[in-house]
Amino acid sequence: MCRRLILLVLVFSTAEFGCMASDTTECKSNPRLVGACFKVRGRLSYWNTTPSTHIWFIGTHHVLGLPSEDTELPANVKEHLSGFGDEITADYEVCPLTKDRKGEMQMVCVQSASNVRYHHVEE
Repeated sequence: MCRRLILLVLVFSTAEFGCMASDTTECKSNPRLVGACFKVRGRLSYWNTTPSTHIWFIGTHHVLGLPSEDTELPANVKEHLSGFGDEITADYEVCPLTKDRKGEMQMVCVQSASNVRYHHVEE
């Protein structure tokens, strides 16, 4: 009985850890970071610009850019992002790759996303 209980605890612990790991990336360990990571409620989508992946701060005019070489996104975001018209609203933890300068798009990488909602906009 005790062995079964231990086995169940290990199975559920591993499953929970695996779920958490799939929702994060290694962004925080990027050597190009220029500041502390921060959280933002935003909508991630593809745009017809460079960079093509943006996160719009909901309720503001502020937009963050994800450089093309930083395409690693958390699995819970990546699974919904297949092309133009896909929008993923979430609470993102992002880490800055460039300083925040007025009038310029700040480049970031995405560490994690929670409260993820997917929406497809028909063009």
